[in-house]
Amino acid sequence: MTITLPISTLLRTNTTIRDLFIYLYELSPLDADLLFILIKNAKKNPMSQEELAELSKRKKTTVFRSMQKLVGLRLCNRTMQTKKEGGYYYLYTAITMEELRTETLKRVRELEQSISKLLKTFESHIQRTITTFYQEV
Repeated sequence: MTITLPISTLLRTNTTIRDLFIYLYELSPLDADLLFILIKNAKKNPMSQEELAELSKRKKTTVFRSMQKLVGLRLCNRTMQTKKEGGYYYLYTAITMEELRTETLKRVRELEQSISKLLKTFESHIQRTITTFYQEV
């Protein structure tokens, strides 16, 4: 379940980068925690699902779902490793700080453009909304 923060969260004076990531990427608190765990451990070896589950104090299946989301958003990389006894497992790394900054700036710009576009046609959007939703009132 994804928890969406209200935009007012980003307007507070004590807004954190974690709040920004949760809002921009529609992350759950766990998704954000796992991303920050990977960023913190970026200089070390890639991390397994088991390691991430242990550090986050969550079940492996829950971590797997969050990691699927982070990989899908291209905030993390996943590599498949083959076990000697057969089978495979995944190792995860965060994208570089430069890539993360670029992706975040891209999202912020997309949001700015979307809001700017709405504001340019503000009155017509209001009139269309009133006409569409409040015809019978």
